[in-house]
Amino acid sequence: MIRSLGLLAALGLMCAPVLAQEEVAGVPGTGDSAAAPEVKTPKIAPAEAPEAAAVPPTIPTQNFAGRSLFWNAKLSPDGSRMSFLRRSKEGQGQFAILRLSDMDFDHVVALPKDYEIEWYRWVTDDKMLISVSTVGKFFGDEVRYTRLIYMNPNDGSFELLFKKYDAVRGDDVIHVAEDGSHILVTMQRTIYDYPSVMRHDLDAEGKIRVVQKPRDGVWNWVADNDGTVRMGTGWLRKRLRVFYRSDAQSKLKEIARIKREDDEDGYWDALQIVSGSDQGYVLSEGENGRVGLRLFDFAKREDVETLYEHPNWDIDTVTL
Repeated sequence: MIRSLGLLAALGLMCAPVLAQEEVAGVPGTGDSAAAPEVKTPKIAPAEAPEAAAVPPTIPTQNFAGRSLFWNAKLSPDGSRMSFLRRSKEGQGQFAILRLSDMDFDHVVALPKDYEIEWYRWVTDDKMLISVSTVGKFFGDEVRYTRLIYMNPNDGSFELLFKKYDAVRGDDVIHVAEDGSHILVTMQRTIYDYPSVMRHDLDAEGKIRVVQKPRDGVWNWVADNDGTVRMGTGWLRKRLRVFYRSDAQSKLKEIARIKREDDEDGYWDALQIVSGSDQGYVLSEGENGRVGLRLFDFAKREDVETLYEHPNWDIDTVTL
Protein backbone atom coordinates (compact mmCIF):
# COMPACT_ATOMS: atom_id res chain seq x y z
CA MET A 1 0.00 0.00 0.00
CA ILE A 2 2.75 2.49 0.78
CA ARG A 3 4.42 1.81 -2.54
CA SER A 4 1.11 2.25 -4.41
CA LEU A 5 0.29 5.51 -2.68
CA GLY A 6 3.78 6.83 -3.45
CA LEU A 7 3.30 6.08 -7.17
CA LEU A 8 -0.04 7.89 -7.28
CA ALA A 9 1.45 10.91 -5.54
CA ALA A 10 4.30 11.01 -8.05
CA LEU A 11 1.86 10.92 -10.97
CA GLY A 12 -0.17 13.75 -9.45
CA LEU A 13 2.90 15.95 -9.10
CA MET A 14 3.78 15.29 -12.74
CA CYS A 15 0.31 16.19 -14.04
CA ALA A 16 -0.44 19.30 -12.00
CA PRO A 17 1.99 21.77 -13.70
CA VAL A 18 0.96 20.73 -17.22
CA LEU A 19 -2.74 21.03 -16.53
CA ALA A 20 -2.28 24.44 -14.93
CA GLN A 21 -0.47 25.82 -17.97
CA GLU A 22 -3.18 24.59 -20.35
CA GLU A 23 -5.94 26.17 -18.30
CA VAL A 24 -4.18 29.56 -18.53
CA ALA A 25 -3.76 29.18 -22.30
CA GLY A 26 -7.49 28.67 -22.75
CA VAL A 27 -8.67 31.68 -20.74
CA PRO A 28 -10.43 34.31 -22.99
CA GLY A 29 -8.34 37.43 -23.62
CA THR A 30 -5.00 35.79 -23.06
CA GLY A 31 -4.46 34.95 -26.75
CA ASP A 32 -6.26 34.97 -30.09
CA SER A 33 -9.92 35.20 -29.07
CA ALA A 34 -11.14 33.91 -32.42
CA ALA A 35 -9.09 30.80 -32.29
CA ALA A 36 -10.36 27.90 -30.29
CA PRO A 37 -7.99 26.92 -27.55
CA GLU A 38 -5.91 23.93 -28.39
CA VAL A 39 -6.61 21.09 -26.05
CA LYS A 40 -3.58 18.97 -25.33
CA THR A 41 -3.63 15.60 -23.65
CA PRO A 42 -0.91 15.41 -21.06
CA LYS A 43 1.56 12.66 -21.74
CA ILE A 44 2.35 10.54 -18.69
CA ALA A 45 5.27 8.27 -18.89
CA PRO A 46 4.40 4.72 -17.82
CA ALA A 47 5.70 3.88 -14.39
CA GLU A 48 8.66 1.61 -14.39
CA ALA A 49 8.07 -1.81 -12.82
CA PRO A 50 9.90 -2.17 -9.53
CA GLU A 51 12.98 -4.33 -9.68
CA ALA A 52 12.41 -7.86 -8.55
CA ALA A 53 13.77 -8.53 -5.07
CA ALA A 54 16.98 -10.47 -5.10
CA VAL A 55 16.52 -14.16 -4.36
CA PRO A 56 18.19 -14.98 -1.03
CA PRO A 57 20.84 -17.69 -1.09
CA THR A 58 19.82 -21.27 -0.38
CA ILE A 59 20.06 -22.17 3.30
CA PRO A 60 22.31 -25.22 3.74
CA THR A 61 20.48 -28.37 4.79
CA GLN A 62 22.99 -28.92 7.59
CA ASN A 63 21.63 -25.83 9.34
CA PHE A 64 18.40 -27.74 9.93
CA ALA A 65 19.91 -31.15 10.59
CA GLY A 66 22.69 -30.23 13.01
CA ARG A 67 22.44 -30.96 16.71
CA SER A 68 21.30 -28.22 19.05
CA LEU A 69 23.94 -26.58 21.18
CA PHE A 70 21.92 -27.47 24.27
CA TRP A 71 18.67 -29.25 25.10
CA ASN A 72 16.36 -30.33 27.92
CA ALA A 73 16.51 -26.91 29.61
CA LYS A 74 14.68 -26.42 32.91
CA LEU A 75 14.24 -23.50 35.30
CA SER A 76 14.92 -23.82 39.01
CA PRO A 77 11.78 -23.43 41.17
CA ASP A 78 12.69 -19.84 42.08
CA GLY A 79 13.55 -19.00 38.46
CA SER A 80 17.06 -17.80 39.25
CA ARG A 81 18.94 -20.58 37.45
CA MET A 82 18.61 -22.64 34.31
CA SER A 83 19.93 -26.15 33.86
CA PHE A 84 20.45 -27.93 30.55
CA LEU A 85 22.37 -30.66 28.75
CA ARG A 86 24.98 -29.91 26.12
CA ARG A 87 27.97 -31.41 24.30
CA SER A 88 31.53 -30.13 24.27
CA LYS A 89 33.42 -29.58 21.03
CA GLU A 90 34.81 -33.09 21.47
CA GLY A 91 31.27 -34.50 21.72
CA GLN A 92 31.36 -35.21 25.45
CA GLY A 93 28.03 -34.90 27.24
CA GLN A 94 27.82 -32.20 29.90
CA PHE A 95 25.29 -31.09 32.49
CA ALA A 96 25.31 -27.35 33.16
CA ILE A 97 23.66 -24.96 35.62
CA LEU A 98 23.59 -21.29 34.60
CA ARG A 99 22.87 -18.26 36.80
CA LEU A 100 20.42 -16.01 34.99
CA SER A 101 21.41 -12.91 36.97
CA ASP A 102 24.84 -12.61 35.30
CA MET A 103 24.65 -15.44 32.71
CA ASP A 104 27.59 -17.21 34.32
CA PHE A 105 27.86 -20.92 35.14
CA ASP A 106 27.47 -22.31 38.63
CA HIS A 107 28.51 -25.79 37.55
CA VAL A 108 29.42 -27.66 34.38
CA VAL A 109 29.66 -31.41 34.93
CA ALA A 110 31.24 -33.71 32.33
CA LEU A 111 29.64 -37.14 32.13
CA PRO A 112 31.88 -40.20 32.42
CA LYS A 113 32.51 -42.11 29.23
CA ASP A 114 29.71 -44.55 28.29
CA TYR A 115 27.24 -42.84 30.64
CA GLU A 116 24.15 -40.91 29.59
CA ILE A 117 21.62 -38.75 31.42
CA GLU A 118 18.15 -40.25 30.97
CA TRP A 119 16.31 -37.45 32.74
CA TYR A 120 16.68 -34.99 35.57
CA ARG A 121 14.46 -32.71 37.64
CA TRP A 122 14.64 -29.95 40.19
CA VAL A 123 13.18 -31.11 43.52
CA THR A 124 13.73 -27.80 45.33
CA ASP A 125 16.11 -24.90 44.77
CA ASP A 126 18.87 -26.84 46.55
CA LYS A 127 18.04 -30.42 45.54
CA MET A 128 18.09 -32.20 42.17
CA LEU A 129 17.57 -35.76 40.94
CA ILE A 130 19.50 -37.05 37.94
CA SER A 131 18.95 -40.41 36.25
CA VAL A 132 22.07 -41.83 34.58
CA SER A 133 22.44 -45.00 32.55
CA THR A 134 25.15 -47.22 31.18
CA VAL A 135 25.28 -50.56 29.38
CA GLY A 136 26.06 -53.68 31.40
CA LYS A 137 25.58 -57.44 31.38
CA PHE A 138 22.53 -59.22 32.81
CA PHE A 139 22.80 -63.02 32.67
CA GLY A 140 25.04 -62.63 29.62
CA ASP A 141 22.80 -60.17 27.79
CA GLU A 142 23.50 -56.49 27.27
CA VAL A 143 21.05 -54.26 29.14
CA ARG A 144 21.01 -50.61 30.13
CA TYR A 145 21.28 -50.07 33.87
CA THR A 146 19.81 -46.89 35.36
CA ARG A 147 20.73 -45.25 38.64
CA LEU A 148 19.66 -42.16 40.60
CA ILE A 149 22.03 -39.40 41.62
CA TYR A 150 21.14 -36.80 44.23
CA MET A 151 22.80 -33.43 43.53
CA ASN A 152 23.10 -30.25 45.54
CA PRO A 153 23.07 -27.51 42.87
CA ASN A 154 24.50 -24.97 45.33
CA ASP A 155 27.84 -26.65 46.04
CA GLY A 156 27.80 -29.15 43.15
CA SER A 157 28.08 -32.23 45.38
CA PHE A 158 26.78 -35.63 44.22
CA GLU A 159 25.54 -38.75 45.96
CA LEU A 160 24.55 -42.08 44.42
CA LEU A 161 21.22 -43.31 45.82
CA PHE A 162 20.41 -46.96 46.58
CA LYS A 163 24.08 -47.94 46.50
CA LYS A 164 23.48 -51.48 47.83
CA TYR A 165 20.95 -52.52 45.20
CA ASP A 166 21.94 -54.17 41.92
CA ALA A 167 18.61 -54.03 40.07
CA VAL A 168 18.62 -53.18 36.39
CA ARG A 169 16.15 -50.33 36.73
CA GLY A 170 17.00 -47.97 39.54
CA ASP A 171 15.34 -44.69 38.52
CA ASP A 172 11.58 -45.42 38.62
CA VAL A 173 10.51 -42.49 40.82
CA ILE A 174 6.75 -42.58 41.49
CA HIS A 175 6.54 -39.73 44.02
CA VAL A 176 8.54 -36.68 45.08
CA ALA A 177 7.55 -35.00 48.34
CA GLU A 178 6.46 -31.42 47.80
CA ASP A 179 8.89 -30.19 50.47
CA GLY A 180 11.72 -32.22 48.93
CA SER A 181 12.18 -34.34 52.04
CA HIS A 182 11.97 -37.74 50.33
CA ILE A 183 11.15 -39.72 47.21
CA LEU A 184 9.37 -43.01 46.53
CA VAL A 185 11.04 -45.36 44.08
CA THR A 186 9.89 -48.68 42.64
CA MET A 187 12.85 -51.07 42.66
CA GLN A 188 13.76 -54.73 42.99
CA ARG A 189 15.64 -55.43 46.19
CA THR A 190 17.36 -58.29 44.38
CA ILE A 191 17.18 -59.46 40.78
CA TYR A 192 15.01 -62.37 41.92
CA ASP A 193 12.30 -60.22 43.57
CA TYR A 194 9.33 -58.34 42.21
CA PRO A 195 9.67 -54.58 42.79
CA SER A 196 9.03 -53.00 46.17
CA VAL A 197 8.27 -49.33 46.80
CA MET A 198 11.05 -47.77 48.84
CA ARG A 199 11.28 -44.37 50.46
CA HIS A 200 14.65 -42.61 50.32
CA ASP A 201 15.10 -39.52 52.51
CA LEU A 202 16.90 -36.67 50.78
CA ASP A 203 19.01 -35.49 53.69
CA ALA A 204 22.41 -36.14 55.25
CA GLU A 205 21.36 -39.50 56.71
CA GLY A 206 19.66 -40.75 53.55
CA LYS A 207 17.54 -43.31 55.37
CA ILE A 208 15.88 -46.00 53.22
CA ARG A 209 12.81 -48.00 54.19
CA VAL A 210 10.24 -50.17 52.41
CA VAL A 211 6.73 -48.68 52.28
CA GLN A 212 5.19 -51.33 50.00
CA LYS A 213 6.30 -54.94 49.88
CA PRO A 214 6.42 -56.79 46.55
CA ARG A 215 3.47 -58.75 45.19
CA ASP A 216 3.70 -61.60 42.72
CA GLY A 217 3.31 -60.33 39.20
CA VAL A 218 3.21 -56.63 40.12
CA TRP A 219 5.85 -54.60 38.31
CA ASN A 220 4.23 -51.16 38.37
CA TRP A 221 3.16 -49.19 41.43
CA VAL A 222 1.24 -45.89 41.48
CA ALA A 223 1.12 -43.39 44.34
CA ASP A 224 -1.23 -40.46 44.92
CA ASN A 225 0.02 -36.89 45.28
CA ASP A 226 0.38 -37.36 49.06
CA GLY A 227 2.75 -40.29 48.58
CA THR A 228 0.36 -43.12 49.49
CA VAL A 229 0.82 -46.20 47.32
CA ARG A 230 -2.65 -46.80 45.91
CA MET A 231 -2.36 -49.22 42.97
CA GLY A 232 -0.20 -51.98 41.54
CA THR A 233 -0.43 -53.71 38.16
CA GLY A 234 1.38 -56.50 36.35
CA TRP A 235 1.03 -59.60 34.20
CA LEU A 236 1.01 -63.04 35.77
CA ARG A 237 -0.02 -66.28 34.04
CA LYS A 238 -1.29 -64.37 30.98
CA ARG A 239 -3.55 -62.15 33.07
CA LEU A 240 -3.21 -58.50 34.01
CA ARG A 241 -3.70 -58.24 37.75
CA VAL A 242 -4.83 -54.91 39.22
CA PHE A 243 -4.56 -54.17 42.96
CA TYR A 244 -6.15 -51.04 44.41
CA ARG A 245 -7.03 -49.32 47.67
CA SER A 246 -9.01 -46.13 48.34
CA ASP A 247 -6.80 -44.68 51.09
CA ALA A 248 -3.80 -45.33 53.31
CA GLN A 249 -5.91 -47.13 55.93
CA SER A 250 -7.36 -49.66 53.48
CA LYS A 251 -5.69 -52.85 52.32
CA LEU A 252 -4.74 -53.46 48.72
CA LYS A 253 -7.33 -55.68 47.05
CA GLU A 254 -7.26 -57.35 43.68
CA ILE A 255 -10.02 -55.64 41.71
CA ALA A 256 -9.42 -57.13 38.26
CA ARG A 257 -7.84 -60.00 36.36
CA ILE A 258 -7.88 -59.34 32.65
CA LYS A 259 -6.93 -61.88 30.00
CA ARG A 260 -4.75 -60.54 27.23
CA GLU A 261 -7.38 -61.36 24.60
CA ASP A 262 -10.03 -59.55 26.67
CA ASP A 263 -8.00 -56.35 26.92
CA GLU A 264 -9.69 -54.14 24.32
CA ASP A 265 -8.56 -50.81 25.75
CA GLY A 266 -5.15 -50.86 24.09
CA TYR A 267 -2.54 -48.55 25.58
CA TRP A 268 -3.26 -47.53 29.20
CA ASP A 269 -0.85 -45.95 31.70
CA ALA A 270 -1.80 -44.67 35.16
CA LEU A 271 0.06 -41.45 35.97
CA GLN A 272 -1.25 -40.33 39.36
CA ILE A 273 -4.16 -40.80 41.74
CA VAL A 274 -5.58 -37.72 43.46
CA SER A 275 -5.36 -38.09 47.23
CA GLY A 276 -8.72 -38.30 49.02
CA SER A 277 -10.51 -39.61 45.93
CA ASP A 278 -10.71 -42.61 43.61
CA GLN A 279 -9.96 -40.49 40.57
CA GLY A 280 -6.68 -39.73 38.87
CA TYR A 281 -4.93 -39.20 35.57
CA VAL A 282 -4.15 -41.77 32.89
CA LEU A 283 -2.86 -41.88 29.35
CA SER A 284 -5.15 -44.09 27.28
CA GLU A 285 -6.48 -44.63 23.78
CA GLY A 286 -9.72 -42.94 22.79
CA GLU A 287 -12.34 -43.94 20.25
CA ASN A 288 -10.14 -42.75 17.37
CA GLY A 289 -7.17 -44.73 18.66
CA ARG A 290 -5.21 -41.67 19.82
CA VAL A 291 -3.55 -41.68 23.24
CA GLY A 292 -4.86 -38.77 25.29
CA LEU A 293 -4.86 -37.49 28.87
CA ARG A 294 -8.00 -38.50 30.77
CA LEU A 295 -9.48 -38.26 34.23
CA PHE A 296 -10.18 -41.82 35.32
CA ASP A 297 -12.17 -43.39 38.16
CA PHE A 298 -10.04 -46.26 39.42
CA ALA A 299 -12.74 -47.71 41.67
CA LYS A 300 -15.32 -47.86 38.86
CA ARG A 301 -12.68 -48.49 36.18
CA GLU A 302 -14.14 -45.96 33.77
CA ASP A 303 -13.20 -42.67 32.12
CA VAL A 304 -14.66 -39.54 33.72
CA GLU A 305 -13.44 -36.89 31.30
CA THR A 306 -11.03 -36.41 28.42
CA LEU A 307 -8.74 -33.57 29.42
CA TYR A 308 -6.72 -33.41 26.21
CA GLU A 309 -6.49 -35.47 23.05
CA HIS A 310 -4.92 -34.44 19.75
CA PRO A 311 -6.72 -35.71 16.64
CA ASN A 312 -3.48 -36.64 14.84
CA TRP A 313 -0.83 -37.28 17.49
CA ASP A 314 -0.43 -39.42 20.60
CA ILE A 315 0.65 -37.95 23.93
CA ASP A 316 3.89 -39.51 25.12
CA THR A 317 4.49 -37.89 28.51
CA VAL A 318 2.70 -35.57 30.92
CA THR A 319 4.11 -33.46 33.74
CA LEU A 320 1.69 -33.08 36.63
